[in-house]
Amino acid sequence: MIRENVAVFAVLSEFQRRRFVDGGIAPDRIEVIPNMAAASAHESPSAPGGGHTVSFVGRVSPEKGVGDFLAAARALPELRFAVAGDASAMPEAVAGAPVNVSFRGFLSGEKLAEFYRETRVLVCCSTWFEGFPNVLLEAMNAGRPVVATRIGALPEIVDDGVTGLLYEPGNVPELVEKLRRLWADPELCRQMGMAGRRKATTEYSRERCYERLMRVYQRALALGRAEAL
Repeated sequence: MIRENVAVFAVLSEFQRRRFVDGGIAPDRIEVIPNMAAASAHESPSAPGGGHTVSFVGRVSPEKGVGDFLAAARALPELRFAVAGDASAMPEAVAGAPVNVSFRGFLSGEKLAEFYRETRVLVCCSTWFEGFPNVLLEAMNAGRPVVATRIGALPEIVDDGVTGLLYEPGNVPELVEKLRRLWADPELCRQMGMAGRRKATTEYSRERCYERLMRVYQRALALGRAEAL
């Protein structure tokens, strides 16, 4: 029923597009419209390559790979790790976290902006498929490099070796190695942070989002007219 009544399907990533195709939707009826890097309090990056924490932003839950984040913190006791997000679903994570991890709770607005300013590297350690995590765009917009898992749509957003680094989901030793590499090289963090900001403000800008959306509407109208003839 849904396939007969929808002219064009809009998805967030090429990964989602492939999943829709695998589900039986014709490829020419699917358009990709990624999320937008919205203007925010931390839009202007401060000291790319600076910061003093390895950070996680998001829901504190198993599928987000929080266990791997904490395991990396245990392996790197000389570094400071910080978590911004509601941890009520994993109280055991808070209770058993190493001493170099601080839990800040849910943050928004200027408090979240300040959290990004404290961040040197953001980690997105999801072990399940993500749609299009806005936290990646927020970090890139703030001029922070991202270490992310090589799963789902994440490799489309984080350009490995350019705006950040990718690692295999669940591979804590590889995550630790990536974090060591970035922490020891502030200049590389700066370069990746600036590259991420360029991508966020061009590829994921409001203007690009508008162009993509208008293209989808135009295609849908054209298909509707063709079917009416």
